[in-house]
Amino acid sequence: MMPERTDIAGSESSIQSTHGTPLLDRFSNAIISRDPHLFTAGMARTVLGSGTLLTLLFTPKDQLFFRSANYPGGVACFGMNRTVGIYCFQNPHEGGMAYAISLIILLSVIVGVLPWLTSILHFWLMWSFVHSVPIIDGGDQVALAMTAIFVMYHFGDLRLHHWSGRRKYFGQPIVLRAIWWSALILFSIQGSVIYAHAVLGKLNVPEWANGTSVWYWITDPTFSPPEPFLSILKFVSGSWLGTVLLNYGVLGIEAMLALALLARPRTKIRIAMIGVMLHTAFALAFGLWSFLCSMICVIIMYLVTPVLAFYPEMEGVYRNVLDRLFFFGRQWFRNGSSEHQSEA
Repeated sequence: MMPERTDIAGSESSIQSTHGTPLLDRFSNAIISRDPHLFTAGMARTVLGSGTLLTLLFTPKDQLFFRSANYPGGVACFGMNRTVGIYCFQNPHEGGMAYAISLIILLSVIVGVLPWLTSILHFWLMWSFVHSVPIIDGGDQVALAMTAIFVMYHFGDLRLHHWSGRRKYFGQPIVLRAIWWSALILFSIQGSVIYAHAVLGKLNVPEWANGTSVWYWITDPTFSPPEPFLSILKFVSGSWLGTVLLNYGVLGIEAMLALALLARPRTKIRIAMIGVMLHTAFALAFGLWSFLCSMICVIIMYLVTPVLAFYPEMEGVYRNVLDRLFFFGRQWFRNGSSEHQSEA
């Protein structure tokens, strides 16, 4: 007798067997029986905090908070930000206290300590940052939206750090459990809205609509990518067909990510991988590293964490995919190392 498969086939059959279960029943059962605070959410928070940390550490203050006629102090201290913004308490050009507090908060988020407290501090920091810098970056706006939902996601979460599991989930008040699961659903909706907004916004730009936007980006000296990516992109966009495919390929992937909210659980992991590769390519080509961190956080909380929370049987499928990726990565590293040793 052949042994039963317990990996992908078993997981998919388990999902298919529950396909007829109404979504509301699955949601209510999840609230009662499963803790939505998974290790993947901790990964997302760590990556999100790392993006802002990289911005503060490696972007000169004169560029981040640059002085101009409209902002002589380099900080946009208007409205509520003048009262509660951390960078309005002390101008970054006049002292390092605000920067020091920012770094402490971000390091606490990255480590994951006291998520109920650090989620609030992280939101305050990102709100202050977005409303203080003269030029707002799209990745920072995404980070602000994600930190707002993380406040709800970690409301009343008294764990010592976001990597640990909860010992007594059944003992938590039903109101808290409903809030946590509602936040998880908001993450999914937010991710879909972000990508839908990206696609619709690009279609309103003539260069994106006619298929030439990527070509303008790579030929502009201000934004052109470094070698060898510049040569590769120039080669691909050397023809009209390559330019159009490159341009509409980006739009197609973003549209697919926007519609992934409606995809089957086993399909979302593939879409998530494509999304990570897309943003990694953007980061390598145009240096958008903090934006990469924000979007990886979005993808994890949009396409990974909700699936593992609603469909725990999918964990085996996800682990198999990740194991294969790491296997190929290890094989590539070993082959490169062996070739280097043979040459030596």
